[in-house]
Amino acid sequence: MSAILIATGSLISEIHYGPYSRYWWGLPSLPNREFLPYFPIRVGQKIHIYLNERNFCITIQVGENTQPQYECICDNFRNTASSPSTAISNVYEAIFHNKTRYSGPLIMGWTNKNIIQELSEDVEFFPVSVTVGTYKIFLFSVGTSSNITWKKAGNGYKSSLVHSFGRKASVFVSKIEKEKCILEIYQESHVCKKYVGATPDEVWKNSGFIQKYKGHQLFGLDNQEIQRILYKHRGPTCKPENWNDYQIMKTLFDYYLKRRTIANINWHNFFTSWLQDGITIIEINSKLKAIYPVSYEFDGDREKNAWLSMLRAAGCTDVTPWSHEKSEVIFIFIIYLSYKFYYTKTEKFFFQLQLWSRSSNANTDKTTLESLYKLGFLVSTPLHSSDTILKFWSCFDQALADNKKTHDGKRRVLSIIADNFTYLELEKNLGVSINALHSVVIAHLEFFFFFFFFFSKKIFFFIFFFFFFFFFFILEFFFFFFFFLS
Repeated sequence: MSAILIATGSLISEIHYGPYSRYWWGLPSLPNREFLPYFPIRVGQKIHIYLNERNFCITIQVGENTQPQYECICDNFRNTASSPSTAISNVYEAIFHNKTRYSGPLIMGWTNKNIIQELSEDVEFFPVSVTVGTYKIFLFSVGTSSNITWKKAGNGYKSSLVHSFGRKASVFVSKIEKEKCILEIYQESHVCKKYVGATPDEVWKNSGFIQKYKGHQLFGLDNQEIQRILYKHRGPTCKPENWNDYQIMKTLFDYYLKRRTIANINWHNFFTSWLQDGITIIEINSKLKAIYPVSYEFDGDREKNAWLSMLRAAGCTDVTPWSHEKSEVIFIFIIYLSYKFYYTKTEKFFFQLQLWSRSSNANTDKTTLESLYKLGFLVSTPLHSSDTILKFWSCFDQALADNKKTHDGKRRVLSIIADNFTYLELEKNLGVSINALHSVVIAHLEFFFFFFFFFSKKIFFFIFFFFFFFFFFILEFFFFFFFFLS
C-alpha cells in the first residue's frame, strides 16, 4: 500500500499563516521527527491509494472553523471527516462492511520523504512550536526590532496557543502590530475578545488569563529556539539619507521584496522621489499604486506586508492616527436602468489609508497627527470619499444582501436605499432625474395591479393590466438607452 501524490495543493497565506495556522502544519511521520521542520497541510492536496482492488481518492478541504477536512471518494461512496483516517475508514467500511482502520499519515503519504519534500517546496517560513508548561506556543510569523522589552521581536511577530474561553477551547493569538502588543481570542474563526498593551507582559496581564506565566513567555519570546530564529531574521537596514545609494537599497529590495512582487516596477524611484519631494509624510497605499500597472492587484497581505517590512527597514514609521478600518476607500461602478439595479462589477477595489513618515522624529509626527485627528482637523476619509458616499454604498451593499433575486433574476433595492436619502441627494450623486426616482413608487404600483388582477376575474382588470404593463415595458426600454448612453 503506497500513496500517490496527484496534486500538491496550495499554500494560502490567510490559512497557513493565519490565526488557525497551527492546524495546517504537521510533523512528518519519519525517524527523528522531533528534529524535523513542520510541513504544510496544503489546501487541495490530493492522494490516490489502492486498497483491496479499489482506487481511493482523498482531497484536503477547508472545513469548519478554518480547519482541515478530508474528503474520501471511491466509486459512488463518499465521506468527509476531520481526519484522513476516519474518512477513508468510513468509506472502506461502507464498501466492504469491514471496520478496518487505516493510519492517516500513511494514507496521506506523510511517511514518504519524497512527498514531504514536494509539499515543502516554495515555503518561505516554516513555523515552530515550543512548550511553556502544558501549553504549546506555535510561532507562525516573525518580525524583529531592537526593542528590549519585546525581546527584540517586532511588527509581524505572531504566535498562538489554545486555552479555554467561556468554557470553549479557543485560539489565543499573541502578536505585535503597529508598535503595539495585541492579544486576540478566536472562537469559530471570529475574534470574540481583544486586548492591547505596550508590552507582552502588559497585554497578558490585562487579559487576566494564564497569570502563572509572564506575557513574554506566552508570546514564546523566552525560548532560545525562537530567539535564534529572531536573530536569523534580522535583515539589512538603512536610513533615509542612504536612499540615493542604489547598492544599499538593492540589498534591502533583494532581502524583503524581490521574491514577493513583480519585476518591472521602479521601486527605487519610489524612495528617491519621496526624498526629492521634500515632504516627510505620505499616504503609502496611493503612492505604491502609482508605481504598479493600472490593473495590477496585490497578492493579498503577503506582498503588502513585504513592502511594509522594507519601509521599516529603510527607516520609515507608520504614523497613521486612526485604525485602518476607518479609512476604507471604495470605488464601484454600476449601471442604473429605470427602477431596477443591474449590478455590474466593472471595477472594484479598496485600500486602507495609511500615513508613513521618513522623519527621524517619527514619534513626534505621530503624536502631532493623533492630536489633530482627535481635534477634528484631520479626517480619515478623503474629500472624494465623503460619508454620504460611503453611506450610500453601505445601504446598497446591505440591500443586495437582504433582497433575494426575483423570477427575472433582478433585485429591486432602490426603494430601500431611498429611505436613507433625499431626492436631491440621489439625483445629485446618481445623476438621474427625479422622474426616474419616482419609478420606484411606480414599481410598487405594478405589483399592486398584478396582485389585484390575480384575485379578480373581471375582464376589465385584465385589459387594464395588459396595457399598463405594456406601457411600462416601453418606458423601461427608453430608460435603458437613456441611462446607458448618458
